[in-house]
Amino acid sequence: MKCPSCNTDDLTGLYCSNCGAKLPVNQEQEIPENDSLNNKPIEQELENLTEQFAGINSDNKKKQPKLNKLIFISVGIIVLLTIIISIQNHNKNEAEYQKGIELKSNENWEESAKIFLDLKNKGYRDSNIHYAEIKQILSYQKSIQLIKDKKWKEAATELVSLQQENYKDSKVLYSYVSAEQQYLADFLGTAIIENNIAHLKPVQTKLNEISTDYSGLFAQDINNFRNDIEKQLQSLQTRLAESKKKTESVSSKTQGVRIGMTQQEVLNSSWGKPKSVNKTTTQYGIHEQWVYGNNNYLYFEDGILTTIQN
Repeated sequence: MKCPSCNTDDLTGLYCSNCGAKLPVNQEQEIPENDSLNNKPIEQELENLTEQFAGINSDNKKKQPKLNKLIFISVGIIVLLTIIISIQNHNKNEAEYQKGIELKSNENWEESAKIFLDLKNKGYRDSNIHYAEIKQILSYQKSIQLIKDKKWKEAATELVSLQQENYKDSKVLYSYVSAEQQYLADFLGTAIIENNIAHLKPVQTKLNEISTDYSGLFAQDINNFRNDIEKQLQSLQTRLAESKKKTESVSSKTQGVRIGMTQQEVLNSSWGKPKSVNKTTTQYGIHEQWVYGNNNYLYFEDGILTTIQN
């Protein structure tokens, strides 16, 4: 090969041995073939592949203990975090519980009820018992206010469960409220005396459920109401008796006379008072003739009607 720089001839290699210039590549120069791979026996290739696969398995076996250890550590961390969170929640719930106890002891019912309701929903300790007690107290206080406001229907609704639980004097108050509610419901207040009596009787029955010795809340109101109902009933019953007597009297006057009637019964009958009376007294008794118009006569022996002449 000839150097393009110094024209030195018969050169070989990549650079000129005379001037060091880079020699042009001979495109026709043949590159010796490397048949080493092609000439390897198949058995050698299989052996190499087997060794490589065995190496991979060996690496995996070496890595497996590390993986197991990592999993174990991860699970341990999760368990530890769970325990820590559980302890924190317990401490938080306990703090709330103690706060609720303090509020309850200070009779701060509204706030303590909120706390114990939340703890009750979480199932913490005996919060359900505290909440039930506070709920009763709040319901009782509400019913007292409703009675003061004379809201009988609402008060009765509030007292239903309390009297079933036999809470304090709720049974007495429920009877009182029910009586007031019954008294106001459809009270006629008319001249139909029988209807009014029938209406007041259940009211009196409700009030009679309350002992006369009761001295608790609204005792004076209950006694006043009881006395008022009794007076109304007595007045109505007196009026009813007078009305019946008057009706009977009117009825008797519209009827005729009959043998055996007394003189008073005759006077109350349709015959009424005679125009004149002829009276005869003998040793056998008193004989009377009552004279009416139109030739009508009645005869009495010792005050008993014995003869009718008309």
